[in-house]
Amino acid sequence: MTTNLSRRAAPLFGAALVVAALLAAVSPVIPAVSALDPTPNPVTTISPDVTPDPSATVAPDPTPAPTADPTAAPTPDVTPQPAAPGLHVMHYWVGKQDKAGILLDHGTLDTPRTDLQPYVLNLVRFQLVNSGTRDIEVTPTLRFGASGSSAFDTMPALDPVLGVPFYVANDEGHTFRTRTTPIAVGDLRLGGPSGASGVDGEYSGGPNPAKSLTLPAGSFTEIEFGVRVTGDTLALSEWLLRLDLGAATVGNIDAVVALGPAPVVVIPPNQKTGVRQGAPVPLYRLKQPGSGITPGRAPNQIGANPPTYLSPHLQYTLADDSCAACHSAHRATGQMLLQANFTPISTLCFKCHDGTGANANIQAQYANPLVPANNAATASYYVHPATTASNHQAGNLAEFAGVSNRHSECTDCHQPHLADATSSVQVSVAGSSVGWSAGGPIKGAAGVAVTNGAANTAPTYALVEQATYEYQLCFKCHSGYTTLPSRSAAHPSWLARDKAIELNPANLSFHPIEAKGTNPNFIRTGQTVGVMDQNLAGTSTYKVWTFTSTSTIRCANCHGSSGQTQVPANAGAASDTHASVNRGVLLSAYRDRLLKPRAQVYSEGEFALCFMCHTNTPFLNTSSTLQNTSNFRYHGFHMRGIPNTGTYGTGDIDVDGIGAGNALCAECHFQMHGSTYTGNVGAAQNGRLVNFAPDVQPFNGVLSITPRNGNTAGRCTLLCHTKEHSNLAY
Repeated sequence: MTTNLSRRAAPLFGAALVVAALLAAVSPVIPAVSALDPTPNPVTTISPDVTPDPSATVAPDPTPAPTADPTAAPTPDVTPQPAAPGLHVMHYWVGKQDKAGILLDHGTLDTPRTDLQPYVLNLVRFQLVNSGTRDIEVTPTLRFGASGSSAFDTMPALDPVLGVPFYVANDEGHTFRTRTTPIAVGDLRLGGPSGASGVDGEYSGGPNPAKSLTLPAGSFTEIEFGVRVTGDTLALSEWLLRLDLGAATVGNIDAVVALGPAPVVVIPPNQKTGVRQGAPVPLYRLKQPGSGITPGRAPNQIGANPPTYLSPHLQYTLADDSCAACHSAHRATGQMLLQANFTPISTLCFKCHDGTGANANIQAQYANPLVPANNAATASYYVHPATTASNHQAGNLAEFAGVSNRHSECTDCHQPHLADATSSVQVSVAGSSVGWSAGGPIKGAAGVAVTNGAANTAPTYALVEQATYEYQLCFKCHSGYTTLPSRSAAHPSWLARDKAIELNPANLSFHPIEAKGTNPNFIRTGQTVGVMDQNLAGTSTYKVWTFTSTSTIRCANCHGSSGQTQVPANAGAASDTHASVNRGVLLSAYRDRLLKPRAQVYSEGEFALCFMCHTNTPFLNTSSTLQNTSNFRYHGFHMRGIPNTGTYGTGDIDVDGIGAGNALCAECHFQMHGSTYTGNVGAAQNGRLVNFAPDVQPFNGVLSITPRNGNTAGRCTLLCHTKEHSNLAY
């Protein structure tokens, strides 16, 4: 597949030419087509007056192929509507792309593909022709049905659905990045009917339906979807893929696909009957939780009646060999009867989590050359270092307690016998949110519960064998339960803070991890919705989630392996925090240490992390007009319009009095978890997550802020970027 991000205007037919073409046809016909030309924009064209060739349509194999469990069979979800006059799906290809994103082949024109395998990206393309006399707007939707059945269902978008054999997928890894891009006219694989005009098509890598497009009268184009087969699909089963175009269900031709044979199972020589293979193949395919489909097994696999299972981690019957994927009862050389002494344990996990046997390719995240190396001296962390040997003590749940023993081998965060892919959910007690549950990937892992006391004080820590809330897992290493690393007070931004103290709901201000926030949701005169709710409901370039003033959030809503464009829209979706290109293992960019030099303009992308939840409207201009989405009317001015009159150029936020250019979020919101720790010695704690950075100085010995309360202005006294704020109102 080749794509081109630029669009070229498609020429339209003249009305006289369209009428002439229609009069030449005795009845609606399907044009014959030349053979597939692998080069873009082939010279060959389609004659509009040839009787359709019945052999161009591939009939289903009359021998029934194995089908999925009937409980997973699709049911029609849309009543097919009559096709728009003149609109025809003429041809299809089913190509294949490898795991590195390299196109292996385009597929053969109008030929069934019979070698599909789970998780491999397939490229399903249709040629669409409008031989009618009017323009038609279409919304391409990909549907699927079992071969020989008249029932078709819409293919799930972006993520696999339990029991469903396919999903429309992205082309850069599992469920992370979605995109729809034009297929330029020059990249169309076939010409159209004689005299017809080609127009830009559409490729969808994730969304289904794809973006709507208008197909002018007398024109043709091509529509392509990225499709993956799930682990819930039986080997050798046959399916039909159909292009639905919104109001017009066009069934002129369906793409025929079938799965290839199941991989041969390989088991260690000391186990029961197995077949040694020359080339390594995955021992198991990880299954989505809750699946009701029994996967195909090779004839030599143990057990005449194999049971339904969820994953190799969760299949514990005497009729299978799942345990032996990791453990060896008689020849183990490692702890916990592991096959070998794997140090670190990631070397064992990567036997499947390298893209060969598991849904997620975790090894690739650690191998990403764009991820910088950790620098412990400056607290610059980009990965949880699971790939380096540590002083991990297998089986000792309390190994972090009161000692400097912070590390992150895989089993510190994951309990392999209990983990699954279920989502985290927001938990409420007495009608108030108290945090998000420990989701499937960390289900069963140990954590640290806290009993909070007064504001800004250390809680009582208690080890729990299985964390109830996601944040309890994080507290094992990022709280006073362990001994946090010590760093120079000359760099407050490098200090390792006790997150359990910062997130205490008794504090004046904090991000709402354990309880809803304390920022008053003021309803101003003439409004019906509070300021904070308007802020969270607003839009931005990087917006992903919409929380409310009564919500709590997850640690994984700020920290994660993927960039912002890869984040799932479900705030509780299974997530991970292995490696990131952003310091702090953050999901998106956040500039917080290096101050801006003179004349460097505001860039929203530098603060994308904030805009995943908050609206960007307060930052769109330098106006001092009070907005409905913020209680501070100078956000835009500070970030965009500070006169460049300061003494210094670019510099370290930890240096007193520095600053010459536009401000950073971190200069007023220095500690983002909570306002307990400020960047200035002796400074008071404030609400609204305001805690000034070290570069902000007192003015005449006073550094204070009084927040705005609804219609009552706030005031601040300080010296920042050489500007004197003497009880200034805002």
